[in-house]
Amino acid sequence: MRIIVVADIHGDDEKFRKALKSVSLKKADKLVLLGDLIDRGKNSKSVLDTLLLLKQNGFENIIYIRGNHEQMLLDSVENDEKEYIWIKNGGDKTLKSFRVNFASQIPEIYINLLKSSIMYYELQNYIFVHAGLNFELDNPLDDSHSLMWIRNISIEKYQKSKFSSKIIIHGHTPSERFKILEDFQNSKIINFDNGIYLNGAEFGKLTVADLTNNKILFI
Repeated sequence: MRIIVVADIHGDDEKFRKALKSVSLKKADKLVLLGDLIDRGKNSKSVLDTLLLLKQNGFENIIYIRGNHEQMLLDSVENDEKEYIWIKNGGDKTLKSFRVNFASQIPEIYINLLKSSIMYYELQNYIFVHAGLNFELDNPLDDSHSLMWIRNISIEKYQKSKFSSKIIIHGHTPSERFKILEDFQNSKIINFDNGIYLNGAEFGKLTVADLTNNKILFI
Protein backbone atom coordinates (compact mmCIF):
# COMPACT_ATOMS: atom_id res chain seq x y z
CA MET A 1 0.00 0.00 0.00
CA ARG A 2 1.28 3.42 -0.96
CA ILE A 3 0.31 6.75 0.57
CA ILE A 4 -0.52 9.20 -2.22
CA VAL A 5 -1.15 12.86 -1.39
CA VAL A 6 -2.82 15.43 -3.65
CA ALA A 7 -2.78 19.09 -2.66
CA ASP A 8 -5.37 21.81 -3.28
CA ILE A 9 -7.14 21.04 -6.60
CA HIS A 10 -9.39 24.12 -6.79
CA GLY A 11 -11.69 22.94 -9.54
CA ASP A 12 -9.05 21.75 -12.00
CA ASP A 13 -10.37 18.31 -12.88
CA GLU A 14 -7.99 17.88 -15.81
CA LYS A 15 -4.94 18.16 -13.58
CA PHE A 16 -6.59 16.01 -10.90
CA ARG A 17 -7.13 13.19 -13.37
CA LYS A 18 -3.61 13.60 -14.73
CA ALA A 19 -2.24 13.42 -11.20
CA LEU A 20 -4.04 10.15 -10.50
CA LYS A 21 -2.82 8.73 -13.80
CA SER A 22 0.74 9.89 -13.18
CA VAL A 23 1.00 7.75 -10.04
CA SER A 24 -1.02 4.85 -11.52
CA LEU A 25 -3.39 4.91 -8.55
CA LYS A 26 -4.36 1.44 -7.33
CA LYS A 27 -7.26 0.40 -5.12
CA ALA A 28 -4.81 -0.71 -2.44
CA ASP A 29 -3.30 2.78 -2.23
CA LYS A 30 -4.34 5.30 0.39
CA LEU A 31 -5.25 8.54 -1.38
CA VAL A 32 -5.15 11.63 0.84
CA LEU A 33 -6.80 14.76 -0.57
CA LEU A 34 -5.71 17.83 1.39
CA GLY A 35 -8.91 19.81 0.84
CA ASP A 36 -9.97 22.76 -1.31
CA LEU A 37 -11.10 20.52 -4.14
CA ILE A 38 -13.50 23.26 -5.18
CA ASP A 39 -13.65 26.99 -6.06
CA ARG A 40 -11.47 29.30 -8.16
CA GLY A 41 -11.15 26.82 -11.05
CA LYS A 42 -13.99 26.28 -13.51
CA ASN A 43 -14.65 22.54 -13.07
CA SER A 44 -15.42 21.99 -9.38
CA LYS A 45 -18.40 19.77 -10.18
CA SER A 46 -16.20 17.59 -12.39
CA VAL A 47 -13.62 17.25 -9.61
CA LEU A 48 -16.31 16.01 -7.23
CA ASP A 49 -17.68 13.73 -9.96
CA THR A 50 -14.21 12.21 -10.34
CA LEU A 51 -14.06 11.60 -6.60
CA LEU A 52 -17.52 10.02 -6.58
CA LEU A 53 -16.56 7.82 -9.53
CA LEU A 54 -13.44 6.62 -7.73
CA LYS A 55 -15.56 5.61 -4.76
CA GLN A 56 -18.11 3.88 -6.99
CA ASN A 57 -15.31 1.95 -8.70
CA GLY A 58 -14.02 0.48 -5.46
CA PHE A 59 -11.34 2.96 -4.42
CA GLU A 60 -12.22 2.80 -0.74
CA ASN A 61 -9.01 4.14 0.81
CA ILE A 62 -9.71 7.81 0.10
CA ILE A 63 -9.14 10.34 2.86
CA TYR A 64 -10.89 13.63 2.10
CA ILE A 65 -9.60 16.41 4.35
CA ARG A 66 -11.88 19.43 4.71
CA GLY A 67 -10.49 22.75 3.53
CA ASN A 68 -11.72 26.26 4.17
CA HIS A 69 -13.40 26.33 0.75
CA GLU A 70 -15.45 23.22 1.52
CA GLN A 71 -16.41 24.83 4.83
CA MET A 72 -17.41 28.11 3.19
CA LEU A 73 -19.70 26.26 0.78
CA LEU A 74 -21.27 24.24 3.60
CA ASP A 75 -21.74 27.42 5.64
CA SER A 76 -23.45 29.01 2.63
CA VAL A 77 -25.89 26.11 2.38
CA GLU A 78 -26.80 26.50 6.05
CA ASN A 79 -26.88 30.30 6.05
CA ASP A 80 -27.31 32.24 2.82
CA GLU A 81 -26.04 35.41 4.53
CA LYS A 82 -22.56 33.85 4.37
CA GLU A 83 -22.80 33.07 0.67
CA TYR A 84 -21.43 36.43 -0.48
CA ILE A 85 -18.07 35.79 1.23
CA TRP A 86 -17.81 32.35 -0.37
CA ILE A 87 -18.70 33.71 -3.82
CA LYS A 88 -16.05 36.44 -3.52
CA ASN A 89 -13.48 33.72 -2.74
CA GLY A 90 -14.06 31.67 -5.87
CA GLY A 91 -17.43 30.15 -5.09
CA ASP A 92 -18.89 31.84 -8.15
CA LYS A 93 -16.92 29.42 -10.34
CA THR A 94 -18.34 26.48 -8.40
CA LEU A 95 -21.91 27.71 -8.82
CA LYS A 96 -21.30 28.13 -12.54
CA SER A 97 -19.94 24.57 -12.82
CA PHE A 98 -23.20 23.29 -11.31
CA ARG A 99 -25.27 25.70 -13.42
CA VAL A 100 -27.05 27.04 -10.36
CA ASN A 101 -27.32 30.45 -8.72
CA PHE A 102 -27.18 29.54 -5.03
CA ALA A 103 -25.32 27.04 -2.87
CA SER A 104 -28.63 25.64 -1.64
CA GLN A 105 -29.36 24.48 -5.22
CA ILE A 106 -26.32 22.20 -5.42
CA PRO A 107 -27.54 18.56 -5.46
CA GLU A 108 -27.54 16.78 -2.13
CA ILE A 109 -25.12 14.05 -3.23
CA TYR A 110 -22.37 16.66 -3.56
CA ILE A 111 -23.23 18.39 -0.29
CA ASN A 112 -23.10 15.02 1.48
CA LEU A 113 -19.72 14.35 -0.11
CA LEU A 114 -18.40 17.63 1.29
CA LYS A 115 -19.91 16.83 4.69
CA SER A 116 -18.10 13.48 4.68
CA SER A 117 -14.73 15.27 4.68
CA ILE A 118 -12.73 15.18 7.91
CA MET A 119 -10.69 17.83 9.72
CA TYR A 120 -7.48 15.83 9.90
CA TYR A 121 -6.09 12.35 9.45
CA GLU A 122 -3.42 10.84 11.67
CA LEU A 123 -1.10 7.91 11.03
CA GLN A 124 1.83 6.65 13.04
CA ASN A 125 4.29 8.96 11.30
CA TYR A 126 2.04 11.63 9.78
CA ILE A 127 -0.69 14.15 10.43
CA PHE A 128 -2.57 15.30 7.33
CA VAL A 129 -4.49 18.55 7.57
CA HIS A 130 -5.61 21.29 5.20
CA ALA A 131 -3.93 24.41 6.60
CA GLY A 132 -1.79 23.32 9.54
CA LEU A 133 -1.85 23.19 13.32
CA ASN A 134 -1.76 25.97 15.89
CA PHE A 135 0.93 24.77 18.26
CA GLU A 136 0.21 27.69 20.57
CA LEU A 137 -2.70 25.56 21.83
CA ASP A 138 -2.51 22.55 24.14
CA ASN A 139 -4.75 20.53 21.82
CA PRO A 140 -4.31 21.93 18.28
CA LEU A 141 -6.27 19.06 16.71
CA ASP A 142 -9.39 20.30 18.51
CA ASP A 143 -9.28 23.74 16.88
CA SER A 144 -11.15 23.23 13.61
CA HIS A 145 -10.74 26.86 12.55
CA SER A 146 -6.95 26.67 12.62
CA LEU A 147 -6.95 23.30 10.89
CA MET A 148 -8.67 24.94 7.92
CA TRP A 149 -7.39 28.52 8.05
CA ILE A 150 -4.02 28.95 9.78
CA ARG A 151 -1.27 30.51 7.68
CA ASN A 152 1.84 30.59 9.85
CA ILE A 153 2.91 27.44 11.69
CA SER A 154 5.41 27.92 14.50
CA ILE A 155 8.28 25.49 13.93
CA GLU A 156 9.67 26.30 17.37
CA LYS A 157 6.35 25.47 19.06
CA TYR A 158 6.01 22.34 16.91
CA GLN A 159 9.43 21.10 18.01
CA LYS A 160 8.37 21.47 21.64
CA SER A 161 4.96 19.88 21.13
CA LYS A 162 3.80 16.31 21.64
CA PHE A 163 3.53 16.03 17.84
CA SER A 164 7.22 16.66 17.16
CA SER A 165 7.80 13.03 16.14
CA LYS A 166 5.24 13.29 13.34
CA ILE A 167 5.51 14.80 9.87
CA ILE A 168 2.84 17.44 9.26
CA ILE A 169 1.47 17.40 5.70
CA HIS A 170 -0.71 20.33 4.66
CA GLY A 171 -1.74 22.71 1.88
CA HIS A 172 -3.78 25.96 1.90
CA THR A 173 -0.98 28.51 1.51
CA PRO A 174 0.61 28.60 -1.97
CA SER A 175 4.32 27.79 -1.90
CA GLU A 176 6.98 27.90 -4.61
CA ARG A 177 8.02 24.61 -6.20
CA PHE A 178 11.62 24.92 -5.02
CA LYS A 179 10.38 25.38 -1.43
CA ILE A 180 8.07 22.37 -1.67
CA LEU A 181 10.92 20.21 -2.99
CA GLU A 182 13.26 21.47 -0.30
CA ASP A 183 10.78 20.82 2.50
CA PHE A 184 9.87 17.41 1.07
CA GLN A 185 13.46 16.30 1.53
CA ASN A 186 14.47 18.20 4.66
CA SER A 187 11.49 19.31 6.76
CA LYS A 188 8.92 17.68 9.03
CA ILE A 189 6.34 20.33 8.16
CA ILE A 190 5.57 20.08 4.44
CA ASN A 191 3.25 22.40 2.54
CA PHE A 192 2.28 20.81 -0.79
CA ASP A 193 0.11 23.67 -2.13
CA ASN A 194 1.71 25.13 -5.29
CA GLY A 195 -1.13 27.57 -5.96
CA ILE A 196 -2.71 25.75 -8.89
CA TYR A 197 -4.70 28.87 -9.85
CA LEU A 198 -1.68 31.22 -9.81
CA ASN A 199 0.63 32.37 -12.58
CA GLY A 200 4.40 32.53 -12.35
CA ALA A 201 7.41 30.33 -12.96
CA GLU A 202 7.28 28.71 -9.51
CA PHE A 203 3.49 28.39 -9.17
CA GLY A 204 0.46 27.01 -10.96
CA LYS A 205 0.92 23.25 -10.66
CA LEU A 206 -0.94 20.50 -8.83
CA THR A 207 1.32 18.68 -6.39
CA VAL A 208 1.00 14.91 -6.10
CA ALA A 209 3.34 12.99 -3.81
CA ASP A 210 4.02 9.30 -3.26
CA LEU A 211 5.15 9.34 0.37
CA THR A 212 5.89 5.63 0.40
CA ASN A 213 8.46 5.91 -2.38
CA ASN A 214 9.58 9.47 -1.64
CA LYS A 215 8.47 10.80 -5.03
CA ILE A 216 6.86 14.11 -5.90
CA LEU A 217 5.37 15.40 -9.15
CA PHE A 218 4.01 18.75 -10.30
CA ILE A 219 1.19 18.41 -12.82
